[in-house]
This record gives sequence, C-alpha cells and structure tokens, in this order.
Amino acid sequence: MKDWSPIEKDLYEGILTVIEDNDEKANVAYLSKRFSISRYWARNLLKMMEEKGDAYRPGILRSLVRHRYAAWCAGRASSTRKCPFTVETASELIESSIGLKYFSKGWHVPLKVIDFDATHRSFREKLVNKAKQKGLKNFTHGVAAKLINIYLKTLHVVPMLGMYERLTDAERRKLGNFHPPIDSVLLEELVRSDAGGKKSIWRKYRDIRWSNLKSNEYENLISEMREVTKGQLWKIEAYWQGHR
Repeated sequence: MKDWSPIEKDLYEGILTVIEDNDEKANVAYLSKRFSISRYWARNLLKMMEEKGDAYRPGILRSLVRHRYAAWCAGRASSTRKCPFTVETASELIESSIGLKYFSKGWHVPLKVIDFDATHRSFREKLVNKAKQKGLKNFTHGVAAKLINIYLKTLHVVPMLGMYERLTDAERRKLGNFHPPIDSVLLEELVRSDAGGKKSIWRKYRDIRWSNLKSNEYENLISEMREVTKGQLWKIEAYWQGHR
C-alpha cells in the first residue's frame, strides 16, 4: 500500500475487512452506508473483490468515482419543478437498473441503431415503473431519457470525444448511437437555427416540452436528430447553448 492514496487505501481496507466476516447481509449494509452506494453496488464490490482480490483493487476506486459523479450530474439535470427528486433518488433509480449498470462498467454499446434504441426504450420503461413505485409523479419518458442520457454522456461520450481521432470506425458508430440529453435550451436553438431545415418539427417538440415527452414522441424526436446529424447524434449538441 506504499503508493496508494489515502482514499484508495481506506476504500480497499474497508472492503477487505468485511470480506473476512461471513455475514454477507451485514457487510452489504455496512459498505452501502459507509461509501454512499446502493446495496446492489456494495454487493457487486464484494463479489469482485472475492473473485479478483488485489487484481481488482485499482478498478474499485475508478468505477466508484465515475459512477457517483455521473449519477450526480444526471440527477441534477433531470429533476424538474413538476417532477422534483434528489440526487440520492436519482442514484437509486440508476442503480436499480441492471442494464444501466452493465453500460457503466465498460464500452458495452450495441453497434446497431435498432438495438441501441430498443435497449434505451427498455431502460426508460423500467425507470418509469421504478419511479412510480417510489411515489414520484410526472416521471415521464422524457425525464427518464434525460437521466439516462446525462449519465451515459458523462461516463462515455465526453471521454470518448476527447480521443475521437484514435477511435476505430466501429467505436465511432457506437459513440454516434448515444442519445443526446434533450432540454428546452437545445430545442430553442434548433428552432432559432432552423437546423436541418426542420424548424416546424423542432418547434413542435419545443412546445410539448422535453419533460412531457411520451415514449413515441421522444423516439420520433431522436430519429429527426439522427437524420440531421447523419447518424452521429452527439453532433446535435453543437446547438446546445449551455446555461443560457
């Protein structure tokens, strides 16, 4: 542990300590509380440590930091006045999705557009149902999509764009599949710029408002954006004006 950072040492020793105890339920509860992660994540950390031991040590901190930051970004961006929820709730929703967890662990992205869109739809449906169980009102497919898209953008899109020139053709196709986060700022600029000559279409979705989008409306909007960007959806964010 000579060259480990204090937080890395603390995290590793905390997990190593509970592994020596045979009470898995208590261990999962302890790790969940100590590191502010869901019990699903805590159980996964225990499993990986037991299987890989020291070999997994460098990956523990990376995966934890990436996930928690991406979940925070997604939670802050997707909560609305009609559907308010905390970052903690957003993290719980994300962590309840085994599919999103799989995406978060690596570059596990469907190559075909039809497969990616079907996967995204499944994620949204499960999040909407989970939100209802939690008593959240007005948690639409538009809100679910924003939560998913910000989470995956933070984990994958931004880092991969930073090394775009080094990506293979297949990797660039995968990157192009990720849906962009949709908000009123983006839609307003698409209308103002008449992006792709589709002003009337952008105006239609702007007037609906992103947080009210139903599943079919959301998917139709993504299809229009995919056409304008020729399959590289991340390019539509050139129209996003940030905080303005």
